[in-house]
Amino acid sequence: MTFRTPRLLTPTGGPSRFSNYPLQPHERGMLIARSLASDPQQWYLLYTPHKLDESAPVLVAVHGGARDVVELATWFVHVAEAYGAVLVAPVFGLERHRRFDRVGADSGRIEADIALDAMLAQVWMLTSLAPRPLRLFGHGIGADFALRYAAARPARVSRLALCHPRRLPLPDPAVPYPEGLGGLATAETGSAFLSLPIRVWSADHPREVPVASSRQRPTAHEWSAAMHDLAHVCERPIDIACHGIVGSNRSLSACAEDGTLSHAAYFLLS
Repeated sequence: MTFRTPRLLTPTGGPSRFSNYPLQPHERGMLIARSLASDPQQWYLLYTPHKLDESAPVLVAVHGGARDVVELATWFVHVAEAYGAVLVAPVFGLERHRRFDRVGADSGRIEADIALDAMLAQVWMLTSLAPRPLRLFGHGIGADFALRYAAARPARVSRLALCHPRRLPLPDPAVPYPEGLGGLATAETGSAFLSLPIRVWSADHPREVPVASSRQRPTAHEWSAAMHDLAHVCERPIDIACHGIVGSNRSLSACAEDGTLSHAAYFLLS
C-alpha cells in the first residue's frame, strides 16, 4: 500500500481557515485546520480522502492531555486515506477546555461535547455527507472524554476505542459520574452504550484485591469485567475487550511504536 504524505495547511500567522462550502476539490488529501463559523476560537483538524464516497465512515480522534492533536491526526491521516474515511480531530486547548474529560469542569465555558457536536454539524455541511454514527478514538484524557461522550450519546457512536484511559467510571447509573455513570446515561442510553463494540488498551497492572468501593478507580480489566457482568444480568449481547500493554509509558508516540494505534484503527475502520 502506498501512502501519500498529508499536507498540513499552516501559512504564516497560524492555521488557515476556509469558508467555502462545500469542501473544495483542492482541499482533498489535505489535513486542514478549521474553526467553527459560529465560534471562530474553536478549532479542529479535518482530513477528507481523495475519493470520498457517500457511505464514508467518519473517524473522530481525540487527543490527550499533551494536546498533541497534530501528531495524532497526522498518524491517522494515512489510515483515513486507506479506508476512504473522513478524519476529524478536535482541538481542546488549555484556555477553553482545561479539563475537557470532566462534566462542567470549566464553569462558564463551552462544554467539549457540545463543541464536538458543532464541529460535526459543520463537517456534514462541508463534505455534503449525511450525519452518521462515529468511529470514536481517544487517548489519555481524550479516552475519558470519548467514553463520556459515547455513554451519553450512544446512538451517535458505532465503535469506541480507548487508549490508556485515565478514569473508567463503574457501569452503575446509581453512582454519580465520574466514579459511575450516574448523570450521564439514562436506562435507555445506558443499555445502548452497553451494546457498543468497545476496545480498551491499557498499561494498568492487575490488582490482587479487586476494586472495593465506588470511590476507587477500577483498572481497565476490572471495568471490562464489570461491563460483562452487567450485560449478563441484563441479558444483553456485549462486544467489549481489554488489551494489556506491558511496559508502555502511555505516550502517543509509544502507542504508535507498540502497534496500539494500528490495532485501534483496524478495529474502528475494518
